[in-house]
Amino acid sequence: MKVNFDNAGVAQKVATLLALPLAERALEMQLLKDDFANWMELNFDLKPHQVIQLYNFPNG
Repeated sequence: MKVNFDNAGVAQKVATLLALPLAERALEMQLLKDDFANWMELNFDLKPHQVIQLYNFPNG
C-alpha cells in the first residue's frame, strides 16, 4: 500500500518495515538498495515532479 510522501507517511512506512519479520525486512532493504527509485515509487504516493527528481538523482 502506498503512503503519502510526508512526515506522517514516512513514519508509517518506517513503522511498517520495522514490524516485519527479520527475513522480510531484509528483503525490503535489499529491494530498496537495488533500485531505490523504483522502491520509492512502489511505496509512496509521489507527485509527478517528485518522480522526475527521483530518477534524476546521480548514482552514488
